Amino acid sequence: MQYVAPARDSDGFHCPLCGAYAYQRWEPFVVGYESKGGEGAGAWWGIGREAEGFAMSFCENCGRPMVWRGDEPIWPLATSAPLPVGRMPGDVRADFEEARQVVDRSPRAAASLLRLSLQKLFRHLGCGGESIDADVAALVRSGLPDSIQQALEAARVSGSEAVPPGTLDDRDDRATALALFGLVNVVVDKMIAEPALWRRS
Repeated sequence: MQYVAPARDSDGFHCPLCGAYAYQRWEPFVVGYESKGGEGAGAWWGIGREAEGFAMSFCENCGRPMVWRGDEPIWPLATSAPLPVGRMPGDVRADFEEARQVVDRSPRAAASLLRLSLQKLFRHLGCGGESIDADVAALVRSGLPDSIQQALEAARVSGSEAVPPGTLDDRDDRATALALFGLVNVVVDKMIAEPALWRRS
């Protein structure tokens, strides 16, 4: 399905928290609960007041909220970065999703997280995880296309210009980060999703 960006009062969009396209339930953003005296958990009750201009949307898929001020989401921030593909391992997906949240504010941070996610992905694929160059070479022997190996070198994941995973690099810009999102997705597709499809057929 084509990506549907979050929009105020929309019935459905791709949730930036879980990545799923889902129905959204809208509620006012309520603040200012009143104290009614007493002690303990029951001391605070009553209906607060609605914060003018603010709203909350709740994802039908994951149940988590987004907070909106006017027509703009203020938490979490919406992003134009690509969604993770299916079958991405959980720890890889966590770094990928964190990179999606920060790419518009800090492409360097996103690129650092994505190189880290690639290192974790290589471990899931049976590589040692100690030497990225050795891991990429092993994956090429296992069927990773040469073109992807060349793209990993161009994005400074491997090769003589490689940036260690989790390291910030001043050369990283938004274009580099977006290329890394694509590389994580394509490695998952080629080395996890496609072989699983072949096994079922």
